Amino acid sequence: MAKQKSNLGKSIIKIIMAIPSIFNFIHHLTSLVGMEARLAGRSLIILVMLSIVGGILLAAIWICVLAMFYIYLIAWHWSPLQILALITVLNIVLLFIIGWVMSKFKRNLTFPETRRQLGMDERD
Repeated sequence: MAKQKSNLGKSIIKIIMAIPSIFNFIHHLTSLVGMEARLAGRSLIILVMLSIVGGILLAAIWICVLAMFYIYLIAWHWSPLQILALITVLNIVLLFIIGWVMSKFKRNLTFPETRRQLGMDERD
């Protein structure tokens, strides 16, 4: 019986000695999460800035492509008004195609399968 009390006492002492280690681990873990959150915030800001620059460059490239198309059609003796109308129609068609593709992907943002499993789907 005395040996059992001794083992119980040792176990309690080991648990008590482990508590500072647990708090130390939690402190280091929360510090790591905080540092990674700050890093993620900085990375997000950089990604947004680079996306804006990329969008501007993409628009500039598209304008250059349309200008080359305009000059090409001028070389084929098209009237400038016809060329501008064709470029406008081309841009409108591409805009509708992009809008259609975006609407297809937008459906995935509402977690359709999860909503269906939970019985929250409007189609049911």
